Amino acid sequence: MPVDKKQHTTLTSNPPTAESSTPQEVVQQAFHQHLREHIRGAVQVVMEAIMREELTQSSSSTMGRV
Repeated sequence: MPVDKKQHTTLTSNPPTAESSTPQEVVQQAFHQHLREHIRGAVQVVMEAIMREELTQSSSSTMGRV
């Protein structure tokens, strides 16, 4: 079953609250969110490249049988 791209699958141990967050914690949370987005994008690029390579190999082997 495909996962919605907007749905996050990681859990946060302590959800941020407006009254308990210091400015440093807010910056750190924003950085972590930014980092997660970059990692997610990099993983997607690698997975697409792998799938393309597998498709190419599969197509090549199928065409050799014809």
